[in-house]
Amino acid sequence: MPRSQQLWRSILARGLLCVARLRAMMGRSALDALHLDTLHMLADLYARKAPTILAGFFFPVELLQVHGVAPMYGEFLASALASTGLEKDALNLADAVGYPVESCAFHRAALAACLKGYLPPLDAVAATTHLCDSQSKALEELASFLNIPLIFVDLPHESSPEAHAYVAHQLAEADLALSKITGKMPTQEDWFRVFEASNRARERMCRINALRATAPAGVCGKDVSTALIQAQLMFGREQLPGRLAALEDELRRARLESAAGRDAFRVVWLLTFPYFKGNFVPYMERTLGIWPVVDELTYVSWEPLNPERPYESLATKVLRNPGLGPVENRLRMVEALVRMARPDGVVHFSHWGCRQGVGGVQPIARLLEELGMPFLSLDGDSIDSRSYAEGPTRTRLEGFVEVLRTRKAMLPKKQAVREGLFAGIDIGSLTAKAVVVDGQGRVVAHTIRYTGASARRAAQSLQEFLDEVREQHGRVRRCVATGYGRKVVDFADEQITEITCHACGMWHLYPDVRTLIDIGGQDTKAIAINERGEVENFLMNDKCAAGTGRFLELMARALELDVEELGDKASRARRAVSISSVCSVFAESEVVSHIADGCPVEDICRGICESIADRTAALLKKVGSRPMVAMTGGVAKNIGVVKALERRLKQPISVAPEPQIIGALGAALLARHGA
Repeated sequence: MPRSQQLWRSILARGLLCVARLRAMMGRSALDALHLDTLHMLADLYARKAPTILAGFFFPVELLQVHGVAPMYGEFLASALASTGLEKDALNLADAVGYPVESCAFHRAALAACLKGYLPPLDAVAATTHLCDSQSKALEELASFLNIPLIFVDLPHESSPEAHAYVAHQLAEADLALSKITGKMPTQEDWFRVFEASNRARERMCRINALRATAPAGVCGKDVSTALIQAQLMFGREQLPGRLAALEDELRRARLESAAGRDAFRVVWLLTFPYFKGNFVPYMERTLGIWPVVDELTYVSWEPLNPERPYESLATKVLRNPGLGPVENRLRMVEALVRMARPDGVVHFSHWGCRQGVGGVQPIARLLEELGMPFLSLDGDSIDSRSYAEGPTRTRLEGFVEVLRTRKAMLPKKQAVREGLFAGIDIGSLTAKAVVVDGQGRVVAHTIRYTGASARRAAQSLQEFLDEVREQHGRVRRCVATGYGRKVVDFADEQITEITCHACGMWHLYPDVRTLIDIGGQDTKAIAINERGEVENFLMNDKCAAGTGRFLELMARALELDVEELGDKASRARRAVSISSVCSVFAESEVVSHIADGCPVEDICRGICESIADRTAALLKKVGSRPMVAMTGGVAKNIGVVKALERRLKQPISVAPEPQIIGALGAALLARHGA
């Protein structure tokens, strides 16, 4: 990096410090003080007063502190880039140089940030094989590119005496490597000083987590979790225990002064948070009232460190991480967090690049089902804002809130009779529906119209329909909107997700339904329903059009059929031609190839329906498939898909006479219940 650019970076860092210092002085916030310390760490990096090391998050920080280096952590660097909107340029560069897009965005962004010159010259990089192959590979590649030393610690996935000795030996070698870089060999006094500060910080972290576990919703959230994650990067620094003591005092006062909100929810948060600008967390906390009170990344899993045996003690610390070894280690941690916090639910942000974290979702889901704990697996990318889909993410969160409200008995109780008329509006990606029911829940009128290019125009069309109903049958007392376009229905009294509305509508018609499949134009939902018609659990497949109404339209167009013809022909086929692609575009190419090969159209149609059934059955397996099973949405009118699903599930599927209006029916019934 040219000296002028390095100076500019240093000035920028110092400017950030001044801003943060003013905030800390004016707000007297312990959180601001921790952020200020983190920025000091960044400033030290640019000041070049000590050797600079880029490390992975799980590298034992005390080993860096005892050498007095200026450390930076790839995960922190990536989250800082994301919070300022700079991650796009970094990730574009990572893509351009051929770094695998399937790897973790935390490490792709950190690697590219170094290549773009966002950091001053580095003296070494330090990595472990802790949980994440992307971290070790990215740092190894960076060390090779910059021609600087790589300090590497290999961690076995076991906790045996041999594993401890193996890791302790590597840490001793890492200590020697750092000594060559710093020109200093730590003394026993250095180890005592750093370990004492680390142990005091650990004790404070345990006390803070105990406070968070009992705090009302709204007292703690992502900001507190982020501050504690940053604190772990400074373990061993002498000022950290005091900072954490101040944070503990703040949280204790806030806990005593705050009353739990009736409509707010306390959750355990698993894996990472999103850090990109414009992420969903403010909406989740402030609007929906979902507050993370404890989280996985700040869980204290290690015992106090022993300065008389530094390498062995640090080896024990890193090997105690619950993410290492079999998934049972992580399950024990999840159960401990749930029993400690007694939350309303658990959210797992399934960061796409984290194979270790995402791979544990199903065992965690089974554990939480046994514990009777509502669970939401919310998939996305913590760093890459380019892949953020706001609408589907909000739908999942809103659906989860509705599940939590049901558990808290916060939804209005169903009543047998209400006076007047009640309307439900369902704006889907392909069609817009309206249903009007009377006080006994009987359908008075309904309509189905194409959504077209504008959900707002579709809503206006349905408002005109309600005006016609009013002229014929009387005034509509209350209206509930649902569907992906529910937010544009400005004449509705309330918006409720299609998850709850479809469950309510189908249970009204079929009280024995326990599993619901909703295949709409742009997504597929699997919904578990209890005996009261309430949603117990749900899953959505909204990241790909394959298996949805759009997919069927695309396949029918390739065959020069309409969607109804495709289903009829599929039901008459003797065999199915395999459609193996999971992408709609490639599946269309397969269909064209089968046509060119002279395959019967009926067999191709059945293959298309079987393909949808395969994807839907996989989703149902995760949420559970209890009889009776019912199906809603436009695809439920396709007999080929219904028959293919029945073959997969080995049980009959109930379909309403008009499956497209079930969401609107449920919305109308909920309007009646809430009147």
